[in-house]
Amino acid sequence: MKKYRPIDEVLKVYDVPKKLWETESLMKEIPNFDKSITESKKIYEYKEYIILQVKHNKKVGFIVYNTNKKWENGHTHLNSRSIAEIVIKNVDKKRKPKTSNLYVLRSHIRVSNDEEYIKFIENLIETKKNKERKHYLNRKGVRK
Repeated sequence: MKKYRPIDEVLKVYDVPKKLWETESLMKEIPNFDKSITESKKIYEYKEYIILQVKHNKKVGFIVYNTNKKWENGHTHLNSRSIAEIVIKNVDKKRKPKTSNLYVLRSHIRVSNDEEYIKFIENLIETKKNKERKHYLNRKGVRK
């Protein structure tokens, strides 16, 4: 069984500069979690909806934003411009999305202003979750 040495002994062996100990709390936080955006520009506008293309290092992403809502509740992040445009068109025309991807369905909710449409999408999400749950239970041999 391995015995651990007290921290004082370890520090004597490894002379760690005081400057590094000052940043210890920062190093214990989530690693590589830098959300600073290096570049952004508006690339699409349709009624009150806009799409922002954002770049950070070499990664490119898209933000759909409903300008009639507060930023915290009215924007969503997507990886594809075409999906971003589809979300805007679906929300504007109040269409049923063809996707069953839960993240994209929740994106519809975040961008929409219409309470009825939001409830409609929430029902789609619940239906999808119930189907997945039934499928999981059937695979485990548990039947209802």
